[in-house]
Amino acid sequence: NGKIGFGVTGHLFQVKDKIDQYQQTNMDMGLIYTPTTYLGFALVGYDMLSPRNEIPEAYRLTQTTGLGANWLYSPSMRFRLDFVTAPNNNFNKLTRMLGYENYFGKFVVGRLGYQEDVFNEKTYASLGLGLDLPKFGLNYAFLSELPRNANERHSIDLTFGF
Repeated sequence: NGKIGFGVTGHLFQVKDKIDQYQQTNMDMGLIYTPTTYLGFALVGYDMLSPRNEIPEAYRLTQTTGLGANWLYSPSMRFRLDFVTAPNNNFNKLTRMLGYENYFGKFVVGRLGYQEDVFNEKTYASLGLGLDLPKFGLNYAFLSELPRNANERHSIDLTFGF
């Protein structure tokens, strides 16, 4: 009685160094399988298109693959576990991620995350807060490199459902 979903997204990546500017378009493709109402599994291919040779290797988007699981412990509490390969689908240096979400009331969600990136030899922790309305969402996240709280980042996502 499980359900299967498929998605494709396109994106444009631009980078400007001291001399030149480079841009490349690419796409991600994903497949999700939910065998029960509280458990889901996903497979995602990132940057599926081949990079252009005129782009310097340091700026090229390379293929990676992600595997994930989502467990809804209760209607207000969720756990996520994800693995992403290193560039060029190197399975020997996986990035491992663990996430936790908790709804406070019907529309406000808090998030905690942990990421261990073996390829880049970095570890991160994240905190987030979101507003999850039926047709609109606003999410804030704070990400920091551990153990010294370096390379801190803030992000805001705006979503519209239709």
